[in-house]
Amino acid sequence: MGKKENITILVVDDQLENLQIIADCLSECNPPYTTIKVPEAQIALKILESKRPDLIITDWEMPGMNGIEFIITLKNNPATAEIPVIMCTGVMVESENLQKALEAGALDYVRKPIDKIELLARVNSALMLAKSYNTLKEVSASKDKLFSIISHDLKNNFNSILGLSQLLKISADDMEKKQVQELATLVNTSASNSFKLLENLLEWSCTRINKTSFTPQYFNIKKMYTDNINILSDSATIKKIEIEAFIDEDTELFGDVNMLNTVLRNLLSNAIKYTSSGGKVLVSHETVAGMDVIKVSDSGVGISRENIDKLFNESENLSTLGTDNEKGTGLGLILCKEFINKHKGELKVSSEVGKGTDFMVILPRD
Repeated sequence: MGKKENITILVVDDQLENLQIIADCLSECNPPYTTIKVPEAQIALKILESKRPDLIITDWEMPGMNGIEFIITLKNNPATAEIPVIMCTGVMVESENLQKALEAGALDYVRKPIDKIELLARVNSALMLAKSYNTLKEVSASKDKLFSIISHDLKNNFNSILGLSQLLKISADDMEKKQVQELATLVNTSASNSFKLLENLLEWSCTRINKTSFTPQYFNIKKMYTDNINILSDSATIKKIEIEAFIDEDTELFGDVNMLNTVLRNLLSNAIKYTSSGGKVLVSHETVAGMDVIKVSDSGVGISRENIDKLFNESENLSTLGTDNEKGTGLGLILCKEFINKHKGELKVSSEVGKGTDFMVILPRD
């Protein structure tokens, strides 16, 4: 466990002397671990209702609720079940006692009287194990989400492409030119959506395994906007959406070109997706208080306050259909948020249901 992290350890022991000895040992780390000293398990449970420490060290023999009962209570509560616990005892030191503690859910144990070297070794080991477990859990959740998207959203897109192209293959000779063009447009739209989905999936997967490089440089934002509009123009044309840009031709920004290109493409794509036929999308750039601000506004359906809070939360998996039933995965905005965070910037959103949405990318100038 890296010492740069701010680690909080809850210590539970009815003997004040033992509490102080453990706290003193933990304070000798660099930087020192933050300790919360509690004389009994019931008080600790109250504290855990509002605070989540990185580790708990508990005595075995305590009045009211002993250490084993305390650990079992923690492990039966989903809110505290994953907090690693070290049992600390000077009496229950026989092998069967230690086995009982481990079976109850303790990750490790420390014998009294406290030996500072042993205590710190076991604390650091427990923290590293907990960090590894959390990392594996995140990787597993990302893998499950990835396969869910591939099996559902991507499969649906390709089913659409296959069905429409099969219809063209069989019936093109019997169709009027306008009908063929309409079907071809639908195939192109489905293929474009699949490509955008694959791009987001690949980029999102790379961020999960830290394979995304960050290479900031100066670039022309108007050119980046134009390149993306050329890609998305068919979608806007089909829905008769007017897109205007208020960006000076020679405006240069400092950032990772690939990341910010992904951000702008996703914001523009979403604006088109959630704007009804005949609506407008506006894109602008300005400098405010030494920060570059890119704003993408639409006159679309808007987002409720409740859903705004879920937009950047990966666990919510928020994805809604566009005004023409366009599908998505909810990954785009999460990816945008991560990329903007790498720039030490901000991604803000304001919206009113039925009137439209504003997304603002705020970036430090260099």
